[in-house]
Amino acid sequence: MSIFFVDLSPPIITCPSKTIVAAGAIDQQTSKLWWPFLELNDDRSYVAKISCDPPFLSEFSTSPTHVTCEAEDNMGNRDDCALDVHYACNILNFLMLYI
Repeated sequence: MSIFFVDLSPPIITCPSKTIVAAGAIDQQTSKLWWPFLELNDDRSYVAKISCDPPFLSEFSTSPTHVTCEAEDNMGNRDDCALDVHYACNILNFLMLYI
């Protein structure tokens, strides 16, 4: 007798609810950024792959960038989330994003 495990429920990926803001060196117009606060849960199998577009450590400019991330479990089920990444090239721009 064989027992087969079928997982039809996708993993759950959650992006940060607040916009990510990073401050770079004065007048540095681009920077490589990453966002470590993705939450992942899968109650039936393990998450086999996480990918984001644009990917982690991409070069970001001072314009807001929309990022979409997807998690896929080992059974091929998928879930995604999105966030906006803002890069501030100096402390004044960094503070203005919070006002």
